[in-house]
Amino acid sequence: MDERARQDALRLLRAAKNIFAEQHGNNDEWFWAGTPVDLVAAGERVGMPVGWPDHDAAVRWLESENAIEAAELTHNVVGGKFYLVTAHGVELVR
Repeated sequence: MDERARQDALRLLRAAKNIFAEQHGNNDEWFWAGTPVDLVAAGERVGMPVGWPDHDAAVRWLESENAIEAAELTHNVVGGKFYLVTAHGVELVR
């Protein structure tokens, strides 16, 4: 993967972390391995909506770096898979 995909991926994961923190009283201390990440909302926040090549490349980079892992769906997710952040993903955005 290229440098742009890496930068977009980190921007996407940071946005997902910020969304999580906002939903939990601006507390990102609870953002640990196994936390669900909303990559759809994160993509919209950073101007990289689902379906755009940049978003897809960023998600592929996160998957290839084991920063996120696909989880079994517990509910319908609009626009794609349901992901959990891994310990490595947490470290990347710390």
